[in-house]
Amino acid sequence: MKKLLTILSLILIKFAFGQAPANDNCSTPQVITIPSSGNICINSTNVNATSDLTLFNCQTTGSNDHDVWFTFIATGSQNTVVVTPNGGTPAHQIAVSISNTNCASGAYNVCNASATNAGAATVTYTYTPGAQILVNIATNGTDGTFSVCITSITPPPAPGSSCATATPLCNLNSFTVNPLPANTNGLQPPCFLVSLQRPMFYQFTVGATGTCAWLATPLGAVEYDWAMYNITAGCPGTLTACNYHYAFGVGAPIGMSPASATACPINSGGGNVNREICPSVTVVAGQTYLLVIDGFSASTTGFNFNWTGSTFQMAPTANFTVTPSTSCGSETATFTNTSVPTGNTYAWTFGDGTTSVVASPPAHSYPTPGTYLISLTAQTAAGCTSTGSGSVLVKPIPTMTVPANVTVCPAAVVPADAFVSSPTGATFAWANSNTAIGLAASGIGNRPSFTATNATASAITSTITITPTLNGCVGTPVTYTLTVNPLPLVTVNSPTICAGQGATLTANTATSFTWSAGATSTGVNTATAS
Repeated sequence: MKKLLTILSLILIKFAFGQAPANDNCSTPQVITIPSSGNICINSTNVNATSDLTLFNCQTTGSNDHDVWFTFIATGSQNTVVVTPNGGTPAHQIAVSISNTNCASGAYNVCNASATNAGAATVTYTYTPGAQILVNIATNGTDGTFSVCITSITPPPAPGSSCATATPLCNLNSFTVNPLPANTNGLQPPCFLVSLQRPMFYQFTVGATGTCAWLATPLGAVEYDWAMYNITAGCPGTLTACNYHYAFGVGAPIGMSPASATACPINSGGGNVNREICPSVTVVAGQTYLLVIDGFSASTTGFNFNWTGSTFQMAPTANFTVTPSTSCGSETATFTNTSVPTGNTYAWTFGDGTTSVVASPPAHSYPTPGTYLISLTAQTAAGCTSTGSGSVLVKPIPTMTVPANVTVCPAAVVPADAFVSSPTGATFAWANSNTAIGLAASGIGNRPSFTATNATASAITSTITITPTLNGCVGTPVTYTLTVNPLPLVTVNSPTICAGQGATLTANTATSFTWSAGATSTGVNTATAS
């Protein structure tokens, strides 16, 4: 009974304070899939998390260390994680660390903590694309909610100085150029009134046809001009778009947008910043384009660049689907390579230590429950690479152990020790073959229990079937025999007596007796009434 009360107390404590997050430890991190943009933000919490008893050097001694874990596949070499308090109950003094080691090592590559309650914590580290990264987030103050923003990109190298030396852009990630290199080139695009002043040359090859749109936003009050060519047949190529508009040095963005009504080419002034943006164009799979951005102000002040509004896919864009991505017990997963263009070289990692270099790998078996992170890196003949990621979740099927026979008295709560499911957290469906037994079945975690009743005068028996379910995975039903004995009955030979008479009390369906007068026989005579 003491053990049962202890179990019930633990259950009540657990529900009084709430369940711990599913990603409460390193072995069950929350998987974050990085999209092709290389950027993603999610909301999370460490409320009710427990300590892993490991303090990284950016976590203060004696801190809560109520940590939660995340994991992702690096899709670029530069990996930045920013954790920011948010919501109605924000976390205070956040600490974050990242590593590419396993849980057992307890090591990390870099960590950072905010010294203020509302401050963000940021870490940045260089990894090989395709590496699996672990993120640990804890608080040195109050637990609460926060956002996790991850950027995993490979910034392009310095821009080229000519069409022949144009730097390849291999993805649709944003990037920054600052300061501008001291490039020179005598090329004069058709809409320019003078030759290039401080030019930057980029080229990209299209993997899937779509809209090309982009913005370059100056980091100061400087003037940029730009031109775009199709160089599939070689340099210098054919002009696609050209913009030599002068916006009086206000530092207005330049580029191409689906929302623009201004036609290219433009070689006029006038100060209208809207004319810095030309309409977007359709770029065609297999074609290579040259983008020239010229610093007309001859300043070193750079710009931020993004592909906002683009729908085309760069060559290469590594991508795949997994079927199924979630299963129970074990799984044989099929991977469909949807990368563009075709004809790349490929490198697969399947999350269990195995790899492949074929475009379409055979079905892969995952016999053990767990979360498996998969990556695919595609590389073109020109040397551009792209990494895509996904995951397979194999959930455990709960199992039950029960005794063969259980015998109880009416209204008795059967101790949960006899029934155990694995792993914990299952719910239970019950079936009772004998409706003469009233069965109040319950159960939580891995301890099902029940209260049985018997309103008859004799023992009754039923076959009880329990089916555990955990996270949508249904275990094999198990059965046992339940016998509910009747309560002993006490009868009086005559419920009404007169003065001078006595009554006999008799107990039935019992095996031992203790009367208030101290007798231990089946029946006892009362004193004569007066």
